[in-house]
Amino acid sequence: MQHRCLGDTQFETRGYKSCSLSQFLHVVCTCADAQLFQSEDNRLQRLTEIVGMLSLECKSATILSEYLKFVANLVATDRILTPAETVNQGIEALLRLPALTQGEEQAVVEVMRYVTGIDMERVLRLSSRPLRVTICSHIYRLQRRFVDLLRCYLTPPVNTDSFFDVTARLLVSDLTREERTATEEYVKERIEDLCSLSAPATAALVVEHLGTYWADLRRKTTPDARRGVRQKCGEMIAEAFRLQRERGECFLTGDEEVDEWAFELAFEWGCEEGRRQDAEMKSLLLYWLPLGAKTDICLNAAAASGCRTGSVVLLLEGRPVAWTVTRLSLSLAGARGEPTAQDGVKRVAGVVTNSLLLYCIRFHTRTFLGAYKELLSIFATVDIMLTLIHAIVNPREGHEYEDPWYILTIVLFDSIMVLSLTTALTYGTLTFVGIRRGITVSTNKKSIELKLLVAVTAQTLVPFGFVYIPYFSVLNLPPFGLPVEQMADLTMFLTSYFPVWDAVVILTLMADYRRAVWTMVWRRKGSSEVGPSTRMSTMMTTMAPTSIVPSHTQVATI
Repeated sequence: MQHRCLGDTQFETRGYKSCSLSQFLHVVCTCADAQLFQSEDNRLQRLTEIVGMLSLECKSATILSEYLKFVANLVATDRILTPAETVNQGIEALLRLPALTQGEEQAVVEVMRYVTGIDMERVLRLSSRPLRVTICSHIYRLQRRFVDLLRCYLTPPVNTDSFFDVTARLLVSDLTREERTATEEYVKERIEDLCSLSAPATAALVVEHLGTYWADLRRKTTPDARRGVRQKCGEMIAEAFRLQRERGECFLTGDEEVDEWAFELAFEWGCEEGRRQDAEMKSLLLYWLPLGAKTDICLNAAAASGCRTGSVVLLLEGRPVAWTVTRLSLSLAGARGEPTAQDGVKRVAGVVTNSLLLYCIRFHTRTFLGAYKELLSIFATVDIMLTLIHAIVNPREGHEYEDPWYILTIVLFDSIMVLSLTTALTYGTLTFVGIRRGITVSTNKKSIELKLLVAVTAQTLVPFGFVYIPYFSVLNLPPFGLPVEQMADLTMFLTSYFPVWDAVVILTLMADYRRAVWTMVWRRKGSSEVGPSTRMSTMMTTMAPTSIVPSHTQVATI
């Protein structure tokens, strides 16, 4: 047999084609029990030593790893005596090379399993810098250094799947009490880091193997540290509740107080910065509603997050008695923080439409309107003030009413609504009857007064349709377990545009104002212009000031 080129891992046997080193060594291992190698001069042993010396000279990771696997195979089958010195030199030469594949590291692990006399501590030092995870983890297992084993897997670059798989198998293995305690404590200390690697995998690990973690976390979390814990572990806790829901479990730990605390953290995390859509939060609440509806924390979090009307209503409906209620705007909008683009549109629209109404009242109102002109001016001014106040104070911050104040608040708002509606209906009916019975009044004047009554009625219905009815539903129906979700979804839109619609109704129903707006839009001059119109002067002079003062009931809710 003639060696041709060991550096290129190629051999040539006399009369045969050239073959790779791995093929050559495989042939030797297969034929190790042949009579050729069983002679008294120990040919197989000498061949192994020769291959080892040549491998050390080449300093090739591939050749060295193939040699180590070759020796491990022969020693495992008792074909040769252990060449401990050559093996140690081969391992050291291999580990001093800059980069190794997992297969090359595995070759070192295989030879350590079968060859005695290997300096494990030296191999461990050489495998630590740079880190050879496969080799280090094998040595740590042999030495039962399980904390070091896990620390090894968490050293960058982290193999996430391997770590969670190894940890789960380790925690169900046969460990002593001291080993198990030390391992669990180490994993608990690294939970925050694990959450950043994979929240679902961390949740599964904690739920399956670290049941005491939740109580420990609650005990260590101070009020000041709550936000930090929520940001780092919130997703993992939410995943834990999702996992338990999929398993059909109705608890996380079995301790009601701990479960409630953990769910509050998970829900607050989901509500923060829009991490979860309202539909996702509702889906979570539908299963865990008894935990979420127990206190005000989830309710306040849902309301404060913005666009969480479905979750808010569900939490209100889920309470046996709704002893806590948020301020009306909180229950329906609940957003805090910086104004959105939609908020800007509402405010601009409210100021523009009501300013336009004031302009029309000032320059396009006929004299026979009398006191109604001043009343319209007051309403438009108040609507502008409401819009500006909303822009300045952003009144959607939560305010809680505890036990007796809830009932008092309900009674107060219900009384205002009923009184306003009763007054409006009474005066509206009396005014209508008075106009119809006005026998001495001309037909033309009666028609004008009816139109004014229609405008007043429409303007009165705006706050009822856009403010009172939605708020009445949200405040009064949830304590009785009645669904108001669809109404709640529409309420914020209706309420926020209330000042706009108030002005639009008058601009639309009053013919003079409608024509004035049309003229300004199309920039029409001359005869199409509506103002202190001369076309109506004859009729205006023949008409006395109206004998009625139109009734209008409007309550502005900030």
